[in-house]
Amino acid sequence: MPEMNKQRLRAIIIDDETKCRSVLEKQLSFACPSVEVIASIGDPKRGVGVVRELSPDILFLDIEMPLMNGFEFLQELDRIDIDVIFTTAHEEYALKAFQVYAAAYLLKPCTEEDLIKAIDKVIDKRIAPLDQSTILKLFESIQKTGQTQKVAIPTMEGYEFVMRDQIVRCESSGNYT
Repeated sequence: MPEMNKQRLRAIIIDDETKCRSVLEKQLSFACPSVEVIASIGDPKRGVGVVRELSPDILFLDIEMPLMNGFEFLQELDRIDIDVIFTTAHEEYALKAFQVYAAAYLLKPCTEEDLIKAIDKVIDKRIAPLDQSTILKLFESIQKTGQTQKVAIPTMEGYEFVMRDQIVRCESSGNYT
């Protein structure tokens, strides 16, 4: 894991499945000791208030939940200054997740290796944080209605915005494309 100051990253897990929350918490405590789970919540509506109150560094967010999906959850937040790692059993949401600047997209059940890579990515990003304009673009992207014309592609330097009509093909590489 990249060396960062010894400060622990504070995380909240939002997932309607108790077992999935429990497994993720155990994986984090074992494989990612730099992450402290400060809340684990099954009700996304309640989770909005908890995220606002506790201001975590990382949000592990399921997409398919009753009452509110993960994308609707993000729209409920006043601002997005959290690294969002989607944890879902549905791979068809990956493109949309990266359009809203997800730090990572983990398919359930995720491996410890994939979890470590996702946390490393968050830490790398925090070492070279995004500028304010990128954060504002994230918020605007989430609030847009209709289809997005650009796709945010995460790179080592940040995000590259590519017009959808310029994409010829996508190739899978593990949990990434």
